[in-house]
Amino acid sequence: MAKQLLHDKSDVMFAGVVAGNHPGLLWVDHPDKPTCALVWSTGLSGFAFLGVPSKSIHPAAFTAFFQTQIGPILLQKDLSYFEFSRESKEWDPLLTPIMDSSRWETSTQFVYRSSRDQGEKSSLVIPAPYYSIELGESFLRGRDTVIPRNLDFVTDYLHEYWYSIDDFLEKGYGYAALTTDHEVASICMSTAVYQSTHAIGVETLEPYRQKGLSSTLAYQLKNRLHQEAATVWWDCMDSNIASQKTAEKAGLHLSHRYEIAWFSYPAQ
Repeated sequence: MAKQLLHDKSDVMFAGVVAGNHPGLLWVDHPDKPTCALVWSTGLSGFAFLGVPSKSIHPAAFTAFFQTQIGPILLQKDLSYFEFSRESKEWDPLLTPIMDSSRWETSTQFVYRSSRDQGEKSSLVIPAPYYSIELGESFLRGRDTVIPRNLDFVTDYLHEYWYSIDDFLEKGYGYAALTTDHEVASICMSTAVYQSTHAIGVETLEPYRQKGLSSTLAYQLKNRLHQEAATVWWDCMDSNIASQKTAEKAGLHLSHRYEIAWFSYPAQ
């Protein structure tokens, strides 16, 4: 099914759900030979419309589907809005009746990627007095020589995107930056995987921000993935200048842009 719905610019966060690697939900126009789909990513708490809507999808039927299938999910997740990306604006006529009299808002996402063929122009090392550690089994299960008191900061973040620690260890990679007191200050890990591309995410605790930890960990993870013949996908909002600078410092390059949109649901 994944091959029929995905392509080289498919959002890895949603492609990973379609491929069965990550928690989420999937609706398709045809169970055996789908040409379009709606995907929910648990990690992102958002939706994506893949492909071009089938001619067999009638607006009234789509509205009924949305009300009976999607509305309850938004209610369960305590979301008052429907956030989505779409590969084709041909989805818009199906979405317009759902919005009632409300209007949707939009913003632009930047996608940065890495290339194994591009040589490194610089190298980054973890700044003193911090040190980095790879997110292996002993560390994640609290069996390492040093067990950070805030290990749950790492595992809670991991469980936002993965079914389990086992699943992450099988398919993903990551690093953490620790203080001399062995507190986790920053993490960077695979948040989604599709084929040989890994979406990666970073999270740094407030006291340790603006110290170069995020970019250094992203750089280390990028190099680790290149050793596995894999590449990086980094996604951020156009207004998030800090995230863009982090990606560029880590050696990632702007690949393309796409639009996300959202509207209130039920209509306000």
